[in-house]
Amino acid sequence: MTQIDDSRPTGSRSPSFVITAACLLSGGLGTIHAFSVLISSFETRLNLGRATVSAVYSVALVSFTASVLLYGLSSSSRRHSPRVPLGVGVFGAIGLVLAENGASLLPVLIGFGVIFGVANGVGYAYTLEIAARELPQRQGMAMGAVTAAYALGATMAAVVFETLIDRGADRGLTHSLRSLAGALIIVGAVTTIMLRRHSGHSTVSCAPVQNGSGRTHIVGRHWVTYGLAVFAGLMALGHAAEIVSSSGGSSFHRTLGIVVVAGGNATGGLAAALAADRIDPARAIRFLASATVAALLLTSLGSTTSVLLGLAGVGFSYGATIALYPFVVLKEVGSVRYPKIYGQIFTAWGVAGLTAPVLAGALFDATGGYVTSLFVAAALAGACALVSRSQSF
Repeated sequence: MTQIDDSRPTGSRSPSFVITAACLLSGGLGTIHAFSVLISSFETRLNLGRATVSAVYSVALVSFTASVLLYGLSSSSRRHSPRVPLGVGVFGAIGLVLAENGASLLPVLIGFGVIFGVANGVGYAYTLEIAARELPQRQGMAMGAVTAAYALGATMAAVVFETLIDRGADRGLTHSLRSLAGALIIVGAVTTIMLRRHSGHSTVSCAPVQNGSGRTHIVGRHWVTYGLAVFAGLMALGHAAEIVSSSGGSSFHRTLGIVVVAGGNATGGLAAALAADRIDPARAIRFLASATVAALLLTSLGSTTSVLLGLAGVGFSYGATIALYPFVVLKEVGSVRYPKIYGQIFTAWGVAGLTAPVLAGALFDATGGYVTSLFVAAALAGACALVSRSQSF
């Protein structure tokens, strides 16, 4: 439970306007998950195998995780500054420009993997927190909207990237990263203007009741389940276009693969947010893990149709899981302790983000396909369902 002092001076920002600003920034950052569209182009430019190129995405997810953790440890006034979106946009754009000009792996790793990844983590954590603060009575809905916007950003970027790459792989890669860099600066600037103009120099005072304050085991209790639960989704996000391509899908189907994963992600996030106050989280996580297993097995059948349907299912389960977890943690520990504790739990997402894309790339290089990777992800999702049976939320 959280006690909220929602008194606002005249001219203070309206919650709906702030949520809109948060969704705008979140959508711009979610473009990181359209990386699978760029894999083949990076392979050609850098003359590297899929496992090595996939490491760029994995490094980005690890950087994302580290910045979410550090964000939770930063001072409250610094976290809530309306200047954060502009800084995130500019910093992320610098990373993308560095990656776009890179003729070897190192600048791509630093630019896309480290710099853009860090910007993503800070922006994502920022948008989740301000969304929860602005709608204290409907935190699940607010956080779910931000999560859904993040997924929709990947959907839109996939379409744009594929269109540009169809005109020429290397030139399309350059234009994709340049366009995204420019878009991030614009989104960051607009979001900052929106938040400053409607802030009224006030904040929402959140004085949490310290429910769960003695639950020092909460991080370990959620860490394993969270990591197992998101593994398949991160693998699918990192390789969706290539998984579809390996089934014989056309360029159109490659783009559609990203769209169905990201669309499923957004839909799952909204569904979980709407239901968060009325469901048993442990049962929901078991159901989502089991649904992931079924979706992965469907994907492994190998036809383009089954792959697209399976990826949509994986995306839905992933989106629901990542929307449910921050809301559950917030309710357990209160708004003051939430950023730090969720940042610690979120490191499980980073471990999965490091291993899932690289493992899928390595297994592809070894086997020439993705079936083995899908079976490994299904086994881990099944393990999640079993582990969550012993947990209460």
